[in-house]
Amino acid sequence: IDVIQYWSQGTPPAEIRFLGEKWNRIMTDLGLDRITLFDKGKARAWIADQAPDFLRPFDTAFHYAIESDVFRLAYASRRECIYLDTEMWPYPQTRPILGALLERGESALYLLKAHPDLASTFFIARNHCRFFATLADHCRDLDFTQWEQTAETVMNTFGPGKYTLVFKDILSSNRGHVELDPLGPGMAAVRGPDWRITLVNEQFFAAPAPPLRLGYKGTHDAWQRALKVWR
Repeated sequence: IDVIQYWSQGTPPAEIRFLGEKWNRIMTDLGLDRITLFDKGKARAWIADQAPDFLRPFDTAFHYAIESDVFRLAYASRRECIYLDTEMWPYPQTRPILGALLERGESALYLLKAHPDLASTFFIARNHCRFFATLADHCRDLDFTQWEQTAETVMNTFGPGKYTLVFKDILSSNRGHVELDPLGPGMAAVRGPDWRITLVNEQFFAAPAPPLRLGYKGTHDAWQRALKVWR
C-alpha cells in the first residue's frame, strides 16, 4: 500500500518536513515504505498518466486545498493508499492503531472529535471500496471555472463536506441494513450488505495539526492564506 502526501509548492517548510519524518518512522516500524510527497507538477503528471478523468478538476482548481483534494481522490480511485495531511500530529498510540487498521484490510475514514463529521485529513483506501468509488463518481467531472471561488466551494466539492455527504448517502441507501461493530477505543466498523468501512476518531488516533502553531502559517505557504476567500 502506498503512503502519499501533497504539497503544491514544491519543497515544504522545515516544520512540515519534521512532521513527515515523525510519520516516516511510524511507517517504517509497520514495514511500509516512506511517504511519497507530490508537488503540483508531479501530481499532475501522475493524474495524466493514471487517472486522466480527474485532469479537468485538477487543472481548473483555484486553490491549493482543491488540488490536494482532487489528487488524493484520483490516487485512491486507482491504487490502494494511505493519505495523510502534511500537518497531522501523531500520538503515542498512533502506531498500534494504524497497524490495527491495516490488519483489517479495509478502507478507513477519519472522524472528527468535536462533531460527527468526516474529514479528508487521513484515510486508507482499499480496492473496490464503495465509498471511494461513489465519491469519485460525484466529483471527477467538476470544472471549477464554473464555481464561485469561496470557502464553501473548497470544502464541499472534493473536501470534507463531500466526504460526509457521500457517507451519509451510502448509509441512507442501506437503511435498516447497516451494523456498527465497536473495535476498541476510537475505532468502529460500519457494515452494509456488501461493503465495510472502519471509522477512526481524531481524539484517539492523531490530531489534524500539532499542539503549537506552525510558524509557516503566517506566510502564503499556508493554504488558508493562499486566496482571499480564507482571509
